[in-house]
Amino acid sequence: MNIIIKPQGSNFCYCRPDTTWERENRDFYVPEGIGSITWTPVVFARVSKAGKCISPKFASRYFDSFGFGMLMYCNPEQSEGCGNIAFSSCADHTSVLPSSLQPADKIEEGDTGYLVYRNGEEIFSASADRNIIEDAICKASN
Repeated sequence: MNIIIKPQGSNFCYCRPDTTWERENRDFYVPEGIGSITWTPVVFARVSKAGKCISPKFASRYFDSFGFGMLMYCNPEQSEGCGNIAFSSCADHTSVLPSSLQPADKIEEGDTGYLVYRNGEEIFSASADRNIIEDAICKASN
């Protein structure tokens, strides 16, 4: 199984191996040579059946649940040589996709949401959008 990623505003899809999936909320290992971590919030869907060249008209049939999470990216420290670039590929479990999924029929504007707090202050919020998920499924299947 792969984790297929379609960044917002992009027509391209990218894959991450499922070995990057953090399923148990364990500690995150940061290799030496990593100066900082960048993260991006995501909405994700569990694809329930295989398909190829899925039409937007039928995309809702291909996922049964969704959730919110984040992807993390390790930024190597600035130094001479290219060795530090390799450190970023040694990080494990950088796809934080909780297994507490919600049924696909709950996607309605304002009905579900994702909030991220830092030191008690909200720094990001979003709600699920059926069109974004269905568009991503169509793009990934082509």
